Amino acid sequence: RRNQRYSKDSNANGTTRLRKKMRRDPSGIGTNTKKSGTNVVCGIGTRGSKGSNISHSPSVGDQEEKGRSSEAEPETASPKQEGPDSLPLVQVFFPTVDEFADFHDYISSIAPKAAKDGICKIVPPNSWTPDFQPTRKRFKYTNQKIELRCKKERGAVQISSSVQKRDLSVEDFVKLAATKICGAEAVPEDTNRVEDFDAHEDINRVEDFEAQYFKELQTSDYLEALYAKDLDFSAFASPDKEKCQWNLQSVPHLSKGLLKYVPYVVPGITTPYSYIGTRFSTFCWHVEDDLLYSINYLHAGSPKVWYGAPEEEMKLFETVYDELFPNISSQHNLSKKTTMIHPNFLREKGISVRKCIQKKGEFVLTLPGAYHSGFNCGLNFAEAVNFADDNWLESGFQELKKKKESFLVPFIPYTEVVVKAAESFWGGNLNKRFTAMKMLLDKERKNRLELKNRFPEVPRKLKKEWFAPSLAYCDRCKEYLYVTLITRKDKRSEREHINIGTRQTESRECDGNDAGSQEKVFLCIPCFCSEPEPEPEPKTEQSSKYEVTCFEHFSDAELRLKLSRLRRLQ
Repeated sequence: RRNQRYSKDSNANGTTRLRKKMRRDPSGIGTNTKKSGTNVVCGIGTRGSKGSNISHSPSVGDQEEKGRSSEAEPETASPKQEGPDSLPLVQVFFPTVDEFADFHDYISSIAPKAAKDGICKIVPPNSWTPDFQPTRKRFKYTNQKIELRCKKERGAVQISSSVQKRDLSVEDFVKLAATKICGAEAVPEDTNRVEDFDAHEDINRVEDFEAQYFKELQTSDYLEALYAKDLDFSAFASPDKEKCQWNLQSVPHLSKGLLKYVPYVVPGITTPYSYIGTRFSTFCWHVEDDLLYSINYLHAGSPKVWYGAPEEEMKLFETVYDELFPNISSQHNLSKKTTMIHPNFLREKGISVRKCIQKKGEFVLTLPGAYHSGFNCGLNFAEAVNFADDNWLESGFQELKKKKESFLVPFIPYTEVVVKAAESFWGGNLNKRFTAMKMLLDKERKNRLELKNRFPEVPRKLKKEWFAPSLAYCDRCKEYLYVTLITRKDKRSEREHINIGTRQTESRECDGNDAGSQEKVFLCIPCFCSEPEPEPEPKTEQSSKYEVTCFEHFSDAELRLKLSRLRRLQ
């Protein structure tokens, strides 16, 4: 009875009767979720008619909006027995118009709260309505083949992808996807845009799709989906960097970010990638390249379902993977995005996996070092890009050491980014920049001292105009070289050189007589010092006095000056 309350209700005859009303169920289960302008089904709020609010649980959907708040709210889902829908849901942030104005300030304010989940959702203000302008470019799409052949009892499957040779436009791909799902007879002739295909996907069936997806993974032998991924274009309008900071074309180049210091273009990192998904097309478990942040925006179509784990459990995740696939290196294979593992199995192993349901017009933020994966509920158009701020510097340094030990080429020239960020004191965290610069300076001093003691005859030259930026990496450990670089003659005249920006194999252009020709290799000081000394060759009149040269972008005095300036400003 305490949960019941009564109100007086008078009829036309003047008599009064008591009308029983139930108090709100705090869990949201069993409440009436139908509200004007808002549809709430399975605990998921969707955009309704004009003036609607966005709700993420029935208990929230029944309340009047009393102004937007930036406080995070966890999503809630109705309980079911199938699929991993018992997972706790990530936090959802609702920035105000003023908070939304500065991208990096807002990300910095929510990052500590979102770190425990690894990923989070950001719902922009209702006034933010970007134009959706898909490109006219043609592209090759991917035919994902989910081969359910290994570790099925543990919910782990391998996914292989084959790139189709056929070039399609966005309209052609939408038509193809609609035909495959609904059949040629059910697809209207004018269905050629993502917006037009929204009607074919029921946004209210997300949990049903999720249960069906994992049921297929566990019981079927084969599953196929179309996926146009890693498309090198953006659906946002041309950006004005500072006025439209959430335009993903602008994000990597904002004044408070660090990727603006990268001297070359890295598609998908410094420029956005677009993705056109279909039902059950999958993005497998992975972390972002070089442990960067990523921001994903869903332009149109059906929802995406995400799963994420926090950075602090990254090593545990890789340990679990190694147990599942002892013959495959977790670092190499997870970077290829070919493995899907059931979230329930990961939670049994102690990994706190959480779920996020991303709908049209919403952002999903992934933090550095957060493993994440997911699938598409139907046809949709999304876009993503990476970015970095001063909070990333520590994670970036650890990833740099890890890649150096594994002989992997980094995507981002960490040393150059740190040095240039230290020279720019506007809008940055001086404490974090000072710490990163000090670690690099201590490392550089130690390396140069070792070179001087062991090889005093090696000439050292100051070279302000560096070699081709995207090719200046150590041929042994693959570390990007910016402060110091050693060139040494190599008897092998043909060597493969990987362009860091495009990841394409190419030869180095000759840069005068000093370095850059194909018969010379680039080395960092530790790799040069660890190599056995080559046998001396007979000198000729045409040979140079020294076959080895050490080039320095900055002298020792310049490095000390940069550090002292940071210390004073700190």
